[in-house]
Amino acid sequence: MDIRLLATIFALLLVSGCSSNKVETATENMKKEKKEITKKVDENVSAETEKVVMVGEKEKAEQERIAKEKAEAERIAKEKAEQERIAKEKAEAERIAREKAEQERIAKERAEARKKAFEELEKATSELKSAKIPTGSTELTDDIKTRLDVVAEILIQYPDTKVKIKAYTDSLGSSKKNLRLSQMRADRAKEYLISKGVNPQQIEAKGFGETNFINPENPASLENRRIELELVKQ
Repeated sequence: MDIRLLATIFALLLVSGCSSNKVETATENMKKEKKEITKKVDENVSAETEKVVMVGEKEKAEQERIAKEKAEAERIAKEKAEQERIAKEKAEAERIAREKAEQERIAKERAEARKKAFEELEKATSELKSAKIPTGSTELTDDIKTRLDVVAEILIQYPDTKVKIKAYTDSLGSSKKNLRLSQMRADRAKEYLISKGVNPQQIEAKGFGETNFINPENPASLENRRIELELVKQ
């Protein structure tokens, strides 16, 4: 019951001359009504407060859940990124190691091949140098061709090897003529090697005329007319 209504009733009772007992009874009733109303109000307030608290706690719990999920996702992403970085660095290190090993293997093979080619060419040029060349001729004799065949096989077997064909003459004839003659002989030898399948890039031909005599005491000697090979440094 509304407090104002109770107050009105109480006033009417007083005016109408109600007994004190009735007034007291009415007063007690008013107090009870007031307590009940206050209790209900408090209960409603308490319920609303509890509801607000529950909603707040629920929101807080949800925020904490979202924060945990976010932190976990960030941790997983960071861990994944770190694993990928480590894997990438490992793969790169392995690639570099493989390339280095391959380069070392190739370098070793080339060095060994070059050494063997040098040894074989040394023997071949020694034999070629001793081949007889007719005076004034630029044609290759069968003996020279046979020895050049050996050289061709070596150069084909070792494609990274390059040689210089060096031709010399004796002192017979003019220096100018002998220089031209030696160049023609060197060119003929180069052409022959190419015809046997040697890569032209492996061969250089140079005539030196009447120079660097093997037998300087006899410049006109047959042995001064010769073709030599020189391994080109790379």
